[in-house]
Amino acid sequence: VDTDIESYASRFRQRFDIHDPFVLYAGRRDTTKNVHTLITNFERYKQTHPGPLKLVLIGPAELPVASVTSDIVDLGFVSPQEKYDAYAAAEVFCQPSLNESFSYVIMEAWLCGTPCLVHQGCDVTRDHVVSSGGGLYFDSAADFDAALDRLLNDIDLSKQMADVGRRYVLDNFSWQTIVRRFKEEVFTQA
Repeated sequence: VDTDIESYASRFRQRFDIHDPFVLYAGRRDTTKNVHTLITNFERYKQTHPGPLKLVLIGPAELPVASVTSDIVDLGFVSPQEKYDAYAAAEVFCQPSLNESFSYVIMEAWLCGTPCLVHQGCDVTRDHVVSSGGGLYFDSAADFDAALDRLLNDIDLSKQMADVGRRYVLDNFSWQTIVRRFKEEVFTQA
């Protein structure tokens, strides 16, 4: 993972005129990424939690957002720097996919200082969140509501989760760490 990411929340907010708090999703929007579940859960959450919170979607769209409202902002493709700035501006990054082999976007979100919310049904992302302490996971809509409430309302906890997530990435997935592990495993076996 490239750990030399710079991100600026204020630049994202100014560039896209988004000043309300938001949950971010970044990536392909199709059924394999379970984005429809995120949108459904978010819409349900907003019905019981009115307020300024938005859902910001970035990335290519194969799955149309059927009910774009003023609470769902679809930015489509953005530049890599705009994506990093979006992570920094978000209160929570949500990765609802059930089929991830690593999830680079979670690592990027942590590097940019944002806690993560993942689906319990994906062993890989759930393991990253549990191993790092960098976020929470959900299964049902009620779980989603409770986890999102916790992340949004306990600012100290959210910051702590983002910090330990960042440390997890730096300790386990930086180029230096991967190269060192590779050398140890390949050359000490000989």
